[in-house]
Amino acid sequence: MLKKMLMFGVICAISSGVSFGKTRALDIAESSLKSMQDLGIEYRCFGDDTQAKCQFRDIVLPFVHATIKNAQFELEVSDFKYTQKISANVQTDFKRQVQYAEFIPKNITCQNDSDLINREIVTNEKCFVASDVATLEFDSDTLLQSRNFRYKTMFSILQELLAKAYHYNEKINNMDSVYRVKLQQLRDKRDNEMKELYTEHENLENDLQHITQTNKYSDTRHSCGCDNHKICNDSRGITQDKTSLHNSLMKNRAEMKKVREFYEKDYDELREEYQEATQGVVDEFIVWLKNYNIDLREARLYLRTKKLAESTFGLYAHDFLDFNENIPLSKKERKAREEEKKEITAGYYSSIEASRAASITFINQSPYLNDNLKKNFVKIVNEYAKLFDPNSHKRSVKITAQKINGEPINLGDEVERMVKYSKNEVRGYDLIQQHFFDIVNQYDIRAVRYWPNQNR
Repeated sequence: MLKKMLMFGVICAISSGVSFGKTRALDIAESSLKSMQDLGIEYRCFGDDTQAKCQFRDIVLPFVHATIKNAQFELEVSDFKYTQKISANVQTDFKRQVQYAEFIPKNITCQNDSDLINREIVTNEKCFVASDVATLEFDSDTLLQSRNFRYKTMFSILQELLAKAYHYNEKINNMDSVYRVKLQQLRDKRDNEMKELYTEHENLENDLQHITQTNKYSDTRHSCGCDNHKICNDSRGITQDKTSLHNSLMKNRAEMKKVREFYEKDYDELREEYQEATQGVVDEFIVWLKNYNIDLREARLYLRTKKLAESTFGLYAHDFLDFNENIPLSKKERKAREEEKKEITAGYYSSIEASRAASITFINQSPYLNDNLKKNFVKIVNEYAKLFDPNSHKRSVKITAQKINGEPINLGDEVERMVKYSKNEVRGYDLIQQHFFDIVNQYDIRAVRYWPNQNR
């Protein structure tokens, strides 16, 4: 499953082939969203050769008591430019714990503008997420490089991506279908055999219980020491029957164990066969991905808030505030409540300080970060902590990340590394130490008061 997620996550969940005609933009939109249908999400698309728009029905998220409304997916495409926009509103329905509602995002908008220049696709992505307490803006510049882009248009590149996605998707789906059928056949065979053995086991248990009760009844009335040979013979017969039933039960249990062992053996062989087959597809996919390099050149994060600190404190002290709402108190009780409020306030500030101190300790003791990033990350933590302090009057944080050295990342190498990690061929410790932080250390990441003077 992880292999499949890695594979199709790279192609941005494009999971269906497409035949390009006079509605190329519409075909791209419908193909890109095809996988949504498998999740039961309803939408309709309309458009033409250069533009398309897809509108979604309301998407209910019961676990978070929210509904995604007015969701839209729009795109424009030409020979050398591709623009994609996703937007949605979120409506919450907190019948309980309404204090959480203001933290849930209300509006989400993301737009990608991509330009094809020779063998590179330069993409600027902007995302805007707003809740009642804060807004988050993300802005990034990414470079995708490939020799396959040369002498091609954006249409032909998208067509190739869709064709590859369809090719690998069909292979994996066919393997999944065969695997599920064989697995179900194996389970049915096991269940039928176990059902017969369970029925036999139940009958043997009932017979043994009946004979045991009969033997106890006989023992209470007679004794084999008397001259009644018929009763003695009956008692010996009962004993022989019990022994026979015990032996049958032991044999039955041995048969059950044997069936389970055969099933586990067959299941392991089937799983190994499936894994080898899917690994072949993944290897083919990785070879194809090695044609593509990606480079995040710059990213900016802007968090703005009007009442994040006040709302967070209200959430922390909710039980106290809710309990004391509209309750008449005597002078002595009011004084006691004021003292309690001071204790709660002190506890809130202590929790902020504890989180800040723990984060700084983790940063300073990290053996992977370079000294410059350690210093910058400590400043980011301090600035971020002020957002939760009602007395700091801090209302925004700007963070920028700029690439200062290092080569672009090869997509094939990255997926190959993650596949090895999923197979325990690469330790998580090594993955973090030798790779993740190597990438992080290639950037200058810092909190700033003003954005760098660059063309954005």
